[in-house]
Amino acid sequence: MSGGWSNEKRCTVENAFYAFLGRAFVNSKDRGRICLGQNLYQGQIDLITEIFDALEEDIHRVYVLKSRQLGISTLIRALIIFLLGIHRGLKGAIVFDSDSNRIEARAEVETMIGDLPSSLKFPDVKSTNRQGLTLKNDSKVLFMSAGVKKTKISGVLGRSIGLSLAHLSELCSWDNPEGLEAFENSLSDENPDRLYIYESTARGYNSWWNIWREARADPLHCKCVFLGFWSKQSQRIDPDHMDFHVYGVQPPTEKELEKIKQVRELYGYEVTQPQIAWIRRRMDPAAGQEGDGDEKTEYTGSAERIQEQPWTEEDAFQQTGAIFFAAKDLKDLTDNFASKKARS
Repeated sequence: MSGGWSNEKRCTVENAFYAFLGRAFVNSKDRGRICLGQNLYQGQIDLITEIFDALEEDIHRVYVLKSRQLGISTLIRALIIFLLGIHRGLKGAIVFDSDSNRIEARAEVETMIGDLPSSLKFPDVKSTNRQGLTLKNDSKVLFMSAGVKKTKISGVLGRSIGLSLAHLSELCSWDNPEGLEAFENSLSDENPDRLYIYESTARGYNSWWNIWREARADPLHCKCVFLGFWSKQSQRIDPDHMDFHVYGVQPPTEKELEKIKQVRELYGYEVTQPQIAWIRRRMDPAAGQEGDGDEKTEYTGSAERIQEQPWTEEDAFQQTGAIFFAAKDLKDLTDNFASKKARS
């Protein structure tokens, strides 16, 4: 083990990253062109804290299980580029599930760097090629795609490269276990500034589920961060909105109270009534309009919707795709099997 970052180093770099975000611009789905630092969601702020906590604790692998549309992938890309910019001669990689996502994200990164003001003294791009780009401090970043299906060249991912920084994005869509193993063997175990971030939504019981479970079982070397729908403060329905009268006036049901309790105990977050109204509308928009009298409406939601916007990490991994069995029954069977296998 190389030893964790000192608190002084952690605070210096963390504060510098926020200064970088205050000058970094991206094109967002919801608001068009925005400054990242001026538009951070709570989940993004929490993740920044967790990552720097990990480095101070000498943990260099961070695993992020997330809901959809939290801006996490963009934030991590910005962090990788920032770390390359402040450390001379580092080599990093940003790995995507598909070529289309790789191309789009590379354009975002190049625009982000190109728009930084000279006053920030961030190193300019020295050279580019098909694989990636090199900064003037001789740090390099590769843009790679793992592939969503197996091919004859799946195993070449990560071969003949040595990396100290990496962002592996949307692992739920990867179908490249051989390539991932090769990639893992390309990562440094000694560089004190190394950082490897794995992030994804869930999408059922796949290789990402196995990766997440293994990381959860190794807290000495892995930091696991879950970010539910509640970590994005804009995902709420305010009391003065007409939809609140449809989805927000009913007090929490017993199931919702249990979910609220789980989020509080597991993640230290108190879900509010406006957020409950939002998730009700997202899960089962017709249910609130059909309720009447004092009878409480249950906003059940399909397994597909639950895994996209989960309350907890247990919610995130849903069993779907079977015609004859309910998704909850399949999930319970899978969880029980995994639990027995882990104990054996």
